[in-house]
Amino acid sequence: ILRQLSPEVLSIINVSKNLLPHLSSPQISNIITRSLATLLLAGNILCTRFIPSRSICVVNISPTLTIKIHISEENLDHLDLIDYIRVQNCNIPVPETYGVLRIGSKVYVFMRHIAGKTLHDIWPALDCEQRIHVSEKLSGILSSLREIEYAPGSPLGWNGMVKDWRQHTRVGHNICSEKEFNDFLLSNPPNTISRAESSRLNALLSASHRIVLSHGDFHPGNIMIDPESLEVAAVIDWEFGGWYPEYWELVKAMEPGPWDDWWQWFPRSAAGYELEWGVDLVLDRVLG
Repeated sequence: ILRQLSPEVLSIINVSKNLLPHLSSPQISNIITRSLATLLLAGNILCTRFIPSRSICVVNISPTLTIKIHISEENLDHLDLIDYIRVQNCNIPVPETYGVLRIGSKVYVFMRHIAGKTLHDIWPALDCEQRIHVSEKLSGILSSLREIEYAPGSPLGWNGMVKDWRQHTRVGHNICSEKEFNDFLLSNPPNTISRAESSRLNALLSASHRIVLSHGDFHPGNIMIDPESLEVAAVIDWEFGGWYPEYWELVKAMEPGPWDDWWQWFPRSAAGYELEWGVDLVLDRVLG
């Protein structure tokens, strides 16, 4: 058990509290494995993603519970980030975790089921007024997130680790300033560019942005919406969240595309970094 299982989770996997001290025994492990297999086979697959180091499967197993299965090894520090955000501002809609279990090479994260649809699914059907409504709601959420205060000199990213996902996820540790973050972005450049070209690219990167709490992957596929009220049910998938320069939210939200006109409706509280976006597009082509 990587995180304590809630009573609801224990009930649905047929494990009583008095058996918890014996979870490592083959007998109890087999009980849980069989229960999970039955639940997953009967469940509704909500999402699958098979990318090196980021492979997941999300299955709804009951009206109130969903399991996110990490098929490949992945750092789960983002669950601590979600807890931190909930403590700092309970009005930011983040997922609720009800326990984490590792069986073999797979990690099972039990979460409160979030009813609704992704913004990606409903966006094409929304009219101008509805898009303005959703954009303003999201702007308020990002504004609240950015109001959580950063302690100067603290490591960027989360738990001392920054992530830059492009074609692959690059990781840096103990980076405590935007200058160091810029150096990280251009660390180990491909052989196709010279040292002089790398230095010129680095010179285009500002080191004077505010450091703010960011989601890091704020695109419509990670935003759950109630299709009736158009209220934001939750912002999901915080794996790339943490403390980053204030422009980072925008440039990373544009990467996964194409979401057609998403850039035109991006929440105004985190918008306005077109120059940084342009520089990052150059980095994208250079770094891959």
